[in-house]
Amino acid sequence: MPPASISNLSKLETLSVSNNHLQGSFPKDIGNLLSLKELVLVRNNLTGSISFSIFNISSLETLALTYNQLSGSLPADIKIKSITIISNQLSGHIPASLSNCTQLYELSLSYNNFNGIIPPEIVNLEGLQFLNLGGNHLQVSGIIPAKIGNLRNLQQLQLENNGIVGSIPRSIRNMTSLWILNFKTNNLTGVIPKEIGKLHKLEKLYLQFNELSGSIPEELFNISTLRRVSLSTNNLSGSLPLAFGYWPTNLQFLNLLEITSVE
Repeated sequence: MPPASISNLSKLETLSVSNNHLQGSFPKDIGNLLSLKELVLVRNNLTGSISFSIFNISSLETLALTYNQLSGSLPADIKIKSITIISNQLSGHIPASLSNCTQLYELSLSYNNFNGIIPPEIVNLEGLQFLNLGGNHLQVSGIIPAKIGNLRNLQQLQLENNGIVGSIPRSIRNMTSLWILNFKTNNLTGVIPKEIGKLHKLEKLYLQFNELSGSIPEELFNISTLRRVSLSTNNLSGSLPLAFGYWPTNLQFLNLLEITSVE
């Protein structure tokens, strides 16, 4: 891990030590770097909990700690623009108070051990562009917030491999900047909303391994940018919406296997 003496670098703005073999607990002295704007310690072997002192650094904008073995929880009070802590062992609830972090544009906490629900307050983060909460060992449960469509600037919405129930909110039609929508391997029910057809920048749609029913909406294949679509292993029925000759010309991958009664 970085030596304790690094805390003497009072003017340091960027600390990036990624793709190494750093070991030991998260360095608590980093909280003394009061000019720090970016902390990037990706792909190491850091353990223990994240020192809450770093969240008191008023200048800190970017925190990237992906691919370590960090544990513990997140503090209630966070004021950062980008948080990327994927593939660690963090636990506890995703703080509802994140909704107060009005400058946040990326929240990526996939593949940890978070539990509880997706805080509905998260829909107040109108500047959010990337929301990735997938793979939390089926422990993030509850529903997708009904007003998720408030996140009009969102480009990625990835909630795969959780225990999410309920239906896909129709407010999703407002997320017109979205290019990845990934809800695969949950317990979603109801129909695929035709409002998804309003997402004219969508490239990747993953809804496989849910309990969705009804027919495949024609509007889905009016999205000319679609490249990858997977709807397999649901309870969908009916006929294919359009002849193949009219489907999006950019389509590279289409998985409809194990859909019941599709003609």
